[in-house]
Amino acid sequence: MHVLLKDSFMYKFSTQTMFEILEILQDKINTLQAKQIIEFEIINPDCATSAYAGTHINIENQEYIYRGYKSWVDLAELLQCKMLTPSV
Repeated sequence: MHVLLKDSFMYKFSTQTMFEILEILQDKINTLQAKQIIEFEIINPDCATSAYAGTHINIENQEYIYRGYKSWVDLAELLQCKMLTPSV
């Protein structure tokens, strides 16, 4: 799942805490001009419907911290951003 908040660099978040992600994105947002987009990649929240937020899961030998869709919507709101999600 990609969440668009586009910039030339694609951030990939897997095991960072939400606080670390928030700091990274806030720093980036502070350098952007109006209507610029930040793009980052996370695991699809639908890939582990029985997992709780914060659960560590492994997909193809890569560890991730699971977060539901609402966590990402809430993050976008905290950052005063619009979240765009691609169709899968």
